[in-house]
Amino acid sequence: MSAPTSRLQAERLIASAYRIPLFENDGAGDNAAPTVSSGSKLRTLTRLPSRNSTSSSEFYLQQSGVQFYVDDLVRQLQDKRPDQPAQFIASYFSAVAKGFNVKSRPYEYINGCLQNRVAFLAQLQRSYAKIDHEIVLSVGDFTEMLRCQCRDLPTQLILQATCHLVEDQDGQRRASLQTFLAAFSACFFFNEFLNKTHDIYNENSAAKDSNSIRSESVAHTVIADRVIARLRVVVQQNTFIIPPMIEVEKIVVKSSGFKEVSSRNFLVSQCTNSSTHDS
Repeated sequence: MSAPTSRLQAERLIASAYRIPLFENDGAGDNAAPTVSSGSKLRTLTRLPSRNSTSSSEFYLQQSGVQFYVDDLVRQLQDKRPDQPAQFIASYFSAVAKGFNVKSRPYEYINGCLQNRVAFLAQLQRSYAKIDHEIVLSVGDFTEMLRCQCRDLPTQLILQATCHLVEDQDGQRRASLQTFLAAFSACFFFNEFLNKTHDIYNENSAAKDSNSIRSESVAHTVIADRVIARLRVVVQQNTFIIPPMIEVEKIVVKSSGFKEVSSRNFLVSQCTNSSTHDS
């Protein structure tokens, strides 16, 4: 159950979803500084509680996922009462260390800690590695594929990850498997942060409506500043995983609302291939 291994897995999987180098060089031109490796840049992607908000022991237990796994293991021992508990415990943590512990587990367990989220995204990558990632699917098709990996995966999570896609004439939203995986990975990994961002935009939309006399550009600037200020507070006060704030702030400034924020987050990888396929 190596924390560094899980962190490296998170870096590869989430970097693939976000295409971090695109943001780094955005508008920088040919004289931009060399891109920092995804490994060092993504240290901020998997942000965990600050040491200021928890004791060192609590910080370690939460960061490593140990407390979560111990609690789950105790429940399983009580339910299954294995004849050889020591072997059962060894097998449990062996699966955790290899990232195979999320197979056939409910959503509550898969979503329970950083390490399990990483393991689930890795499981998706392994399961669909031999499928052409350019194949076009509907949201329904993709939902069925995800439910094969987690039977009780919330429908709301899938809708949240795909709501930015444009509906076709038949009312269906379609995209490549690569786009779906990138969108879902981002939404699943940073779900609490995105939900909080959605709430902040809703609050500021009400403020915008009450001050509609302002010009659209001024209103947009005011709301962007308010959203960024609130998000900075959220980053300091909350313990959930967040994307790099410097990139979040760039996205907020360029976006007219939460849906566009979602689109800019989830479709970063698609933007590089926009000339080769339609979303």
